[in-house]
Amino acid sequence: MKNTACIAILSISFLIIITGALVSPALGSIKEYFPLASTYNIKLLVTLPSMLIIPASLASGKLSSKINKKKLVVIGLILYIIGGACGAFVSTLSQLLLVRGIIGVGMGILLPLIGSLISDIYKGKAKVKMLGYSNASSNLGGILGTYFSGKLALIGWRYIFLLYLVAVISFTLVIIWLPSSDIVLKKKKASSSYMNKEVIRVSVIAIFTNIAFYSVMTNIALFLINENLGRADSAGLSISFLTLAGFLSGLLLHRLTALMKKMSISVPLFLMSIGFVIISRATTFTGIIVSVVMIGFSMGILTPVFQLKVIEVTPKNNNTFALSFLNGSIYFGKFASPIVLTLIASLFGWDSQRVVFLFVSIMVLAIALVDILYQSEFFKSFKKNRLYNKRIYKSL
Repeated sequence: MKNTACIAILSISFLIIITGALVSPALGSIKEYFPLASTYNIKLLVTLPSMLIIPASLASGKLSSKINKKKLVVIGLILYIIGGACGAFVSTLSQLLLVRGIIGVGMGILLPLIGSLISDIYKGKAKVKMLGYSNASSNLGGILGTYFSGKLALIGWRYIFLLYLVAVISFTLVIIWLPSSDIVLKKKKASSSYMNKEVIRVSVIAIFTNIAFYSVMTNIALFLINENLGRADSAGLSISFLTLAGFLSGLLLHRLTALMKKMSISVPLFLMSIGFVIISRATTFTGIIVSVVMIGFSMGILTPVFQLKVIEVTPKNNNTFALSFLNGSIYFGKFASPIVLTLIASLFGWDSQRVVFLFVSIMVLAIALVDILYQSEFFKSFKKNRLYNKRIYKSL
């Protein structure tokens, strides 16, 4: 049963990145089809789903304590299929934005359930493997999805939306193979420990990590052009290597976490920091590829590790809301990345993207050092002494 459930869950993970990424290659064609539309509204076709994922994910976390998780997955997939495939048949931009919103809500429902289902069905090393495979499947979807959408964009932008029908396969696998017995919620009152300081700590790290990671996603194209480091297709190649590295590290997650143990957050952050140093100093396209591979490999470890950390400190049957909070933090970091880094660059008068990448490297390094300090015996003894002093003070 677990092997078939694995396939069903991974098929859902496959849909994550393509939620927004499939449309990107066709934005130019869509703009030509809707010539009166503003550039902002055209870009909304990519960003609107992600904007709605955050509230939908939090709502899904709450609903999971009242509704069977398999039913929620089915609802999410139905919305995903409708919101995805209907884009091929709309006649106005408003209708297209509407269906893009629907697919965002569908993915928002699904996102926290993926990690929660893995936590419900798998234990120990199998759980770590599945979280890694889930992230690898998501990256694989990104690689294949953007490749085929780029090809279809040359034929016509409407055909791209038909690629979302791949979710019909996920829907079928979920109906047949995702067990209900393993994920029926206990009728006991939910524990208040579904949210705690550790969940918040990990979520804060996730915000800053995604601010760093998406500085590459949003700036690499202009960076390559401004620095004369690549051709017109070089940005796409860079993103492909970034995603491929994340796919590989996801497959190796169980072995990597076994090696890093308590350093499973700080070590990838160190690697990511080095990657940003290299990209800030790169003078050849080869240097760019080396840097994005390091950054992508690190992110492929960090995303499932964040989920694992949250799962470890929350009740098995009541962790969906905590995971939805984490996912909301991840997507908040994605949105905040260009805003925060642009604001910092303007405040300090930085006119070079190299300086911004160097700043990001320092920021990531600082987070890694803080995490090491937090994990240290010194900090743990400090917390124990503080708690002891509080108890003494109250007894006086």
